[in-house]
Amino acid sequence: MRLKRKINSTFHNDGPLRQTKNRQLQTKIINTTRARHKEDSRATEVLWPEIQILQSFMQDFMQDLSDLSEPFSGFNYWSRNHKPWTIGLTEIIDEYKMSIKLENIQHKDRHFLFGAKVSLADLYTEPDIIQKSTSGSFKNVRVDELLESKAPLHKPVILQGNSGSGKSFIAQKIMLDWASGKRYLNFHLVFYLKYEELKCISAEMNLFEILSWRSNLPSHVISQMQSSCNVLFLIDGFDECRLLCNDHSMLHVFKKAPPEVVVCALLRGEILPRSTMLVTTGTEVKQGTMLKRSQHFKIVGFSEKKIEEYFLKFFQNKKFFRKAYESVKSNETLLTACSIPLICWIICTVIKERVNDGADLTRGLETTTSIYVEFVSTVLEHHCQGLNESVPNLLRSLGQLAERGMLEQQVLFEEKTINKTVLVPAGNPLLDKLLLKKRIQQETMFRFIHLSFQEFFTALYFVLLDEDESQKKVKELLHIVERGWALSCWPVADFSNRDSEIRSSHQLQSVILFLCGLCKNEMIDSFFKKHNVAVSINIKTQLKEWIHQCLLKYQHENMMFILHCLFELHEKSFIGKVLGDLVLIDLSNTPLNKTDCWVLRFCFQCCERIRNLRLNVTSDHLKILQPALSSCEELWLMVDDFSEDVETFLLALRERNILNQLIFGGSGRGTVIVRNVLQSLSGLKKVHLQGDKWTEEWISVIRSLIQTCPSLSKLGINAGLSLIPLLVKESLKESLRQTGWTMTVCRKSMLIEHDEKRDRKSLTEEEPKTEQRVND
Repeated sequence: MRLKRKINSTFHNDGPLRQTKNRQLQTKIINTTRARHKEDSRATEVLWPEIQILQSFMQDFMQDLSDLSEPFSGFNYWSRNHKPWTIGLTEIIDEYKMSIKLENIQHKDRHFLFGAKVSLADLYTEPDIIQKSTSGSFKNVRVDELLESKAPLHKPVILQGNSGSGKSFIAQKIMLDWASGKRYLNFHLVFYLKYEELKCISAEMNLFEILSWRSNLPSHVISQMQSSCNVLFLIDGFDECRLLCNDHSMLHVFKKAPPEVVVCALLRGEILPRSTMLVTTGTEVKQGTMLKRSQHFKIVGFSEKKIEEYFLKFFQNKKFFRKAYESVKSNETLLTACSIPLICWIICTVIKERVNDGADLTRGLETTTSIYVEFVSTVLEHHCQGLNESVPNLLRSLGQLAERGMLEQQVLFEEKTINKTVLVPAGNPLLDKLLLKKRIQQETMFRFIHLSFQEFFTALYFVLLDEDESQKKVKELLHIVERGWALSCWPVADFSNRDSEIRSSHQLQSVILFLCGLCKNEMIDSFFKKHNVAVSINIKTQLKEWIHQCLLKYQHENMMFILHCLFELHEKSFIGKVLGDLVLIDLSNTPLNKTDCWVLRFCFQCCERIRNLRLNVTSDHLKILQPALSSCEELWLMVDDFSEDVETFLLALRERNILNQLIFGGSGRGTVIVRNVLQSLSGLKKVHLQGDKWTEEWISVIRSLIQTCPSLSKLGINAGLSLIPLLVKESLKESLRQTGWTMTVCRKSMLIEHDEKRDRKSLTEEEPKTEQRVND
């Protein structure tokens, strides 16, 4: 058409004869032109499908441009200072930020205070976060430093924390701070994606449609923004979706797929590889698996100072705060439990009601199960009036709902399921304290206020069933957990559903812990009889038999979990019997936290003797464990973070002839303390020194130890030995050989062993000679 118009403009306004000749010439020119482009037309036919796709895309783009520009038709879009498609972008983002802030204001969490509403910003207390360096040392990191580090912005950040550590609250606080303009101003857009909600979407979507559903921003606007904006994705619940991430089918940004598959493609960097991601997970993510080049951080919970800060924010009254905090501070076990943010909230909630009632503030708050029981009991007492349903039936129906979700790995429930299972209206104040309401794709969904409450009610359901049904379900539960333990020792290729079964086993372990706690004698007398609830008694015997068998079969891998089961059971005579029969309790490869230490302290104090105990501890751990280690016949310790308190404690152990093997860690620090300790522990049989680097001053420590500790048979060193000159090492080796010792060096390891075939000689004669070589 363009060619024809050009020809027509050339031949115009002549007479009839001239017009006839002009038309003939015009036809000839057109035919000639068409012949020239005949070959190009054939090529166009071959490429026509691709051309159509491109045309369709351009039409959509122009329509999007028109929609975006329409509200600003009074402006000069084609100004040199603005690109046409960016007009109005700032206003759209501002509206998005406002919606985030309004959501925080309108949905203040009623569950933090009965009858009161507290916003996330008002109650949020930042837990302690650490990062492990390549040398093995740890440093504290603030939340705002996670995304403002000097590392490339597109380097994924993995934030790992145990259940209840506050991972989701941290992600939501980042969203709120960005929307409020307080932090993270380097990001133009921030999106929060929670996997448990994505699972509820049955339709296939592309990434922009998913983000539109989550943010209420038009998908075509998001697709235009992402090309020029610095985007941050907050992905909450990576451990939930990591199994699906094994599907390595490539996706592009416009391709539709199940939402969880699209998110996995985002995690792998197939979509928007230059974006920034913060991923929360409840389990440790191995380096170099799917999230390459990622930075790893761990939430360790509240410090004592942070616990005090949280109590003050929670009670909002200095008089009540001081009374509540002092009552918890006087109970070291309870104070340690408050280091977990979720447990801290539960304890505050229970204590608040007890302050109003004038009751003993910390009564019955001994184990994790007892803390949850007291919370549920408090809810029943204050919000159960006027219910047509009895308390036993209500607890059973909630338990049935929880069990269904645990077995199907489901945390969100449809409203019709709630109405069918729980015979109480969904808007009832009681359920309002135990269930959260969510709106997902025009459907009303419910979930327990935290996954741990779903686990608790599952265990409660098993206890409330009749004897036969209860024992049957507990047997199935124990089998699933044990099978998961067994599968974790087998290669991935041997079992198609291995990862899924291991994950299910891990989640159900918490149900076993709650079961042990609910079978405690004091629990039956207080909670169940108080609410006229009949319970199955025989499952206690069933659990005790299973624990005893597991102690014999799984002494290394799952020992800490089994000890937690014993702590929840809280039956001292049984604990003393089963642990006293063990030849070895080996926790040397198990990183301990303070809660673990209080569990160990209680369990060990129930024992008349512990034959052989191996621990990996810090100075803080030793302070907690000290009263319980006197029952050990043999003790193997790996100690880090030396202090004078540690020195005094180790000397006290040596006086009782308990300590016979010791490992010192700590990057080669504290040579004076180490030497003093080693010289005083004359009964040691094996010593291992571990650190990043060692200097010549450690030569004198080695020689002094060999000279003053006649019981010593083996000395190991694992460190960077390159700073010690070769001549000095050779001199030490020769000196040791002459006195009946052998020294073997392999890379960063040095092993010194006593040769029992030779008599031991004093190093006194060799001292001047060796000292001279060291000085040289």
